[in-house]
Amino acid sequence: MGIIKRQSIKQSLVTYLAVAVGTLSYLFVYTLYLSKEQIGFIRFFQDTGMLVVPFVLLGTNYLSVRFFPTFKNEENQHNGFLSFLLFIPLIGYTIFAFCFLLSYNWILEYYRPRFGNFVQYLIFILPLTFFIAYWTLLSSYCLNFKRIVVPAIFNNLFIKLIIPTLILIYASDHIGFDGVVYGILAMHFTVFLALIGYLISLGQWSMKSNRKMFKKPLINKMRVYATYSLIGGLGSIIATRIDTFMVGSLLDLDYTGIFTIALTIGAAIEIPKKAITGIATPIVSQAWKDNDIPQIEELYKKTSLVQFIIGSLLLVCIWSSIDDLFSILPNGEQYAVGKYVVLILGLAKVIDMVTGINNEIISYSKYFRFNFYAILCLAAFNIITNLLLIPTFLINGAALATFSSLLLYNLLKFGFLYFKLKMHPFGMGTLWVLAFALISYGVGFIIPTTGSAFLDIIIRSTAIIMAFSTMILTSRVSPDANELFNQIKRMFLPNKK
Repeated sequence: MGIIKRQSIKQSLVTYLAVAVGTLSYLFVYTLYLSKEQIGFIRFFQDTGMLVVPFVLLGTNYLSVRFFPTFKNEENQHNGFLSFLLFIPLIGYTIFAFCFLLSYNWILEYYRPRFGNFVQYLIFILPLTFFIAYWTLLSSYCLNFKRIVVPAIFNNLFIKLIIPTLILIYASDHIGFDGVVYGILAMHFTVFLALIGYLISLGQWSMKSNRKMFKKPLINKMRVYATYSLIGGLGSIIATRIDTFMVGSLLDLDYTGIFTIALTIGAAIEIPKKAITGIATPIVSQAWKDNDIPQIEELYKKTSLVQFIIGSLLLVCIWSSIDDLFSILPNGEQYAVGKYVVLILGLAKVIDMVTGINNEIISYSKYFRFNFYAILCLAAFNIITNLLLIPTFLINGAALATFSSLLLYNLLKFGFLYFKLKMHPFGMGTLWVLAFALISYGVGFIIPTTGSAFLDIIIRSTAIIMAFSTMILTSRVSPDANELFNQIKRMFLPNKK
């Protein structure tokens, strides 16, 4: 866990800075200067691009990690593996672009009643998808060199800074809303170029080809793996992105804007999972190659507990101050309708976190085909529940659909790993963390109000964090948490001689 903790801490600092910037921007810039419809379109626009990306990549982002040990050769520029990875998405993108343009008139007619004048910007999903697909692939390739911090700066912090800047320029009447859309496209193109430049600086960019490596048995193995991984990756996107797409498609941009703000408030909960999973992925891949099952099981348990500690604490802090938070937002009364979306999606994210790196363990094992069947269940269940629940419960229905789908998906993966490999991520520490989270919520609940929503948030959150941290550290349920605390203490307190 040493390298995982060091790298994930660094990425978490970058990512939480990005989350802070992004969250503050959504809550205090977007809501102040944009209408609900404009907020909804920006989110729908980007999430739709992300939803299409797995079809464009055709599993190459997973191939980039899973098969890198096979091609790894520093002197021979990894035997042309990167050039092979870059070529495959061109096929996926060509197919997507053809289908999109063929059905474009139907798309316009369907979305015009819901989107109004915003429908004119849907054509820009084409270039947006291309840029996102390629910087996603390049970010995955960087994992092989244990480099996750700089890509996180490019594709997370940079984006979180540029979009609110565009909105502020729009608010000052220097550009129209179309300028914001063009700016978003230019931003994603810049990230794409920046990651190419970063790989060049590492000496890891090469368009060299080595056809001798790509023999038929290996190609067949990669093709099968990519096919199943494509569907496996799609499940993750369906679980995290399709809700916005379905709200926009079944309701309108007004509801999409409200849903977006609620989604943003709860987004910070899952950031530790992204950081830990990002650096754990290549280690799991190598462990499977070495058949090191004990290391995989240890990672499974430790990542589960650490993620549950952080996720449950963040959820308690957010939910305990949710009313105060909406009260200080510009036009907050319009967005408070999404209050329970925050709770439902927050619980879904914590469930996903407490089940650890189950997806990565299955994806990089010989059992990766299981994800195919699990994803079929997830995709069907998520789409059906959205169709059933959104018309009745509106945005709460979309949140419930995501919650139930993630619960089912993780139960399937948990059950598979338990019965197939006899491993699970839970222990007494899991129960203790749950108890500490409930106690901490009680601490926040009994704190009296001051009359100032902003001050109440600070006081309540501080009390919850102190209570929760004290219980975690004194009980020593997680040695990793205690070690991290000691490292931070040594950074700020001089050693006594």
